[in-house]
Parts: sequence; structure tokens; C-alpha cells
Amino acid sequence: MTDWRMEDFAKLIPESLKGRSGRVFYSGRRAFESPSSVYILGINPGGDPPQNGGETVREHTATVLACEDHGWSAYQDESWGPNLKPGSATFQKRAKYLCGKIRKDVDEVPASNVIFERSPDFASFPGDPKLAAKRCWPFHRKVIDTLGVRIVVCLGANAGKFVRRNLNADCETGEFVEKNQRKWRSRVHKSPSGIQVVTLAHPSRSDWTKCPTDPTGLVVQALHDLGQQ
Repeated sequence: MTDWRMEDFAKLIPESLKGRSGRVFYSGRRAFESPSSVYILGINPGGDPPQNGGETVREHTATVLACEDHGWSAYQDESWGPNLKPGSATFQKRAKYLCGKIRKDVDEVPASNVIFERSPDFASFPGDPKLAAKRCWPFHRKVIDTLGVRIVVCLGANAGKFVRRNLNADCETGEFVEKNQRKWRSRVHKSPSGIQVVTLAHPSRSDWTKCPTDPTGLVVQALHDLGQQ
């Protein structure tokens, strides 16, 4: 266990964002109150803000903090579509697949988004995404430092770009190229402090569970380099 609790991390959420449609925590206390070598970051919550207007950052954070199930994970315990069972959406299945590949339960890996505010897609994000990411970065920096994170897994190129910039991770150390016509690339970069940023092709568009398009071996190798696989 760490000296910090989720409530301490929650205090780092910018006040200006708490009333916005969005969310911060995708994992519960088991993940955010124990050391973790891995931290998963998407770019920002998806969905239509008017339809999700009741789920502000403040309200979702309060719900997670009050959850009695310390092993809660949005990837396994939420329904992400009409008539879908919890954890059965394609995105969720691929996130759980990644955790299985690195021999971790999905609820023990801390997960969030670079930007806390919701938008239907990144292209339609309201405002300046670089400024939005800058506002949220103190939260992520504290998670990385407090939990001892050595590998930040970024879901998609946009998330990877922001994280690499903030960690000064410029040294490319590995890549995976999809074995198909589009040949999408996933990459690993290392920061001067040794933190590895693993940018994976986004799981909403790339099927990690199929061998020709599975980039998760990069995360497995990163853990192996740390002596943890």
C-alpha cells in the first residue's frame, strides 16, 4: 500500500473541470492505492456530453470514491452500450486482454485519460487539447511518482504524443508493425529517468486479440526489461 489514498489524488483534479462532463478514474482503490509499474492512459472520455450530462467529473469521482468494491474497474464492471453486459464492449475486452498478457488483473492496474473532459471523439474536442492536457498533467505526474510507475501504456497516438512530451520520452527503443496492408505502428520510447512510454494502436480500431494486429508484446517486453516478466 502507498501513503496516498484516492482522495489525495482527487484533490489534484482541477476545480474548473469538476463540473464538466467527463471522468478521471477508470480503476478503483485496489489500483490507485497500491504500487504499480504500469499506468494505462487513453486520450479523453468518449460519448456525447449532452447525453452524459449527469456524469460530471465531480459526480463520477464521488461515485468511485464511495464504491465499496475496491477492485472496481470500468473495463470489467461497466456496461458500455445498450443491452451490453458489463465488460463486454470491444474496447473493454481488448483492455482486459492486455492485462491478461502482462499477468495482471484489470482491476489492479491504474487507468485514466490524459484529458478528463468528454467529447464524442478527439477531433471534436471543445477548446485547446494541449491546454486541457496541461491542466490534467499534475494528477498524472503524481500518480506516476506515487505509485512508482515505470511503464505508461498510451491508447492511441494522441495520448502517446502528450505523455511523451511531458516525460521527455524521445528515445525510441522498440516498435510493432501490424502484419496487414495498413501496417499501423505501435512504439516504445524511453525518458531520461527510465520511464517507458508504450504507445499502442487504439483498441477501438485495432484488434489486439488477433496475432497480426497484437501490439501488446511491447508491454510484455517493457516489463521483461524491468525484470517483472
